[in-house]
Amino acid sequence: MQLHAVIAVATLFTAVIAVAVQATQQPSQDRSRSSLYLPIVDSSVKPIARQEVHAFFAPTNKKQYSLFLQAFEHIKNVLDERDPRSLAAIATIHGEPRNYAYDGFPGVKGDGTGNAPGYCKHGDPLFPVWHRPYIGLIERVIIDVAKNVIAPLYKNDTQEWTSVAETIRFPYYDWASDASLLDPCPQIFTNPYMDIMAPPLGLSKRIENPFTSFTIPNATFNKFPKPLRKKGRTTFRKRSITPRLVAQSRDQVRLLFDPFLSANWSDFSNHNTNRTRDKDDTDPRNFHSLEHIHDNVHGAIGGFMGDPSIASYDPVFYFHHCNVDRMLALYQATVGGFPDAETASIPLAPFRIRSNSDSAWTSNDAKTTESLGYTYPELESGLRGARLQTRLLQQYSFIDPSKFPGVRAVQQQKQKQKQKQQPIVWYQTAKEYLHAAMQTFSIPDSFQLFSSPNFSRARKPYTAVFAHFLVDMNAMNGAFELRFHVAGNYAAMAYVFAMSSDKPSIPNHNNNNKNSMKMTMGGNAVLTHALLEAGLMQVAPSEWKKLVTVEIIDQNGNRVAVEKVPSLKIHLRGFCEGGCGVGVLGTIQGAWDGEVVKLYP
Repeated sequence: MQLHAVIAVATLFTAVIAVAVQATQQPSQDRSRSSLYLPIVDSSVKPIARQEVHAFFAPTNKKQYSLFLQAFEHIKNVLDERDPRSLAAIATIHGEPRNYAYDGFPGVKGDGTGNAPGYCKHGDPLFPVWHRPYIGLIERVIIDVAKNVIAPLYKNDTQEWTSVAETIRFPYYDWASDASLLDPCPQIFTNPYMDIMAPPLGLSKRIENPFTSFTIPNATFNKFPKPLRKKGRTTFRKRSITPRLVAQSRDQVRLLFDPFLSANWSDFSNHNTNRTRDKDDTDPRNFHSLEHIHDNVHGAIGGFMGDPSIASYDPVFYFHHCNVDRMLALYQATVGGFPDAETASIPLAPFRIRSNSDSAWTSNDAKTTESLGYTYPELESGLRGARLQTRLLQQYSFIDPSKFPGVRAVQQQKQKQKQKQQPIVWYQTAKEYLHAAMQTFSIPDSFQLFSSPNFSRARKPYTAVFAHFLVDMNAMNGAFELRFHVAGNYAAMAYVFAMSSDKPSIPNHNNNNKNSMKMTMGGNAVLTHALLEAGLMQVAPSEWKKLVTVEIIDQNGNRVAVEKVPSLKIHLRGFCEGGCGVGVLGTIQGAWDGEVVKLYP
């Protein structure tokens, strides 16, 4: 690492962020002072890699994470909510309170209807890129506070602590990694206390964990609509990430880098399928966006995270979106996709790019992570294009059933019953293959349900099976969940991350689609693991329809009759690495079976 370059950029960060220090006692709308801005980092400065949370908060990195925890605590509970560096102020950017400009940024906040309260872009080609300077902003604030507020408190080795602060980059929560499969909800988000090296001497001290929740200051909270105030001032989570959701996310991320699905920026970037009216409703490219994976994580955590208007008040939001940005960076480095020229020139409000100006970042400015002074571990070596794509397809390979807890439990039970391992046999008929699979998964007396004609000998074994769906996002006037079952057992969820509105007839989620009365979104649920557990992975697709069911759960946890959502369309489809053999759609890396099973309506 070029130490002088790092110190130079850190000094720049300090000068920029310090502009706002004068304003700590002034309302963020006070235009009598200079505003916070986020300059482009000089290209000569070597970027520093962000780390995954499991690595960042490891014991070997205790100095860095001690500074990070204290800096986060400072912006959360010490800075006045009117200070644009405070967590309270930064959280207002994404959603509520509506009509409340961040740091006095001019213009309309939201979509102009009053229904989308924040600057955020959802269901929009700008979705991934808009969040890049957003995470960049809180990262710069953390660096500045760690260096100029926390590090000087250490009386021994003050310069070393300052140098460590300069190397901090915001960690990302990779909800599709091997580490998350083993530890799906990292303790850093749930433990009530954390041990740090505390000033002034760097001795061990236990502090309250600043990432578990956030109590929204009264002045900000009182600007929320009454229905949201019923949730209370302190953020909460209804659920947590499970191994099954990690497995589902892993399979979905694998397809982000599949050449067939990832060629088009709109298909990759967001879940809005209004743009795909010229496509077949069953085209897989309608259902596998980065935004939809992002939506599921919000829904899996629930609580404040499950509502787009207030999700940014939960500290886990920023770790989640840091990983969304990483997925964008990896996609750019492999496929090279980016918004078209017109879209890329749209200002990304409210992120100022220079001093004493209201000029905002654009996607062109945020095209590279280096423009904000960071990179990611996979990109440090310079690997790009097809070689990086091959690595990512391996890194995010479809989950090995032996690694998945549900399947592993079945296998372990079978091993106890039968210690002697059977030799590998190449089955000559589908009937023999299915019978052996059912024996492996200990499913008694089920073989008669399926006969050999229902098992296609022309088809290769599926690697994964998906439920693809289209639905009007505003169908329920708020977020809702599609919950899938296989043979009566829970299989997977798909979350519709929709905004509540007082005017359901007006679009309330898509900032750039005000003339449309609805937004049709596309998404998917992974049924692979549930089918494997039931021993039904390789039956004829026509049999799946008898086994797969779906229910709708609204934002209050109530079941809603599927018939009340007439826009919902669901079909089932298998995916095969290396091709499915007959009637396929895809590339050499993987293909979709030509047989599509209509589940609903």
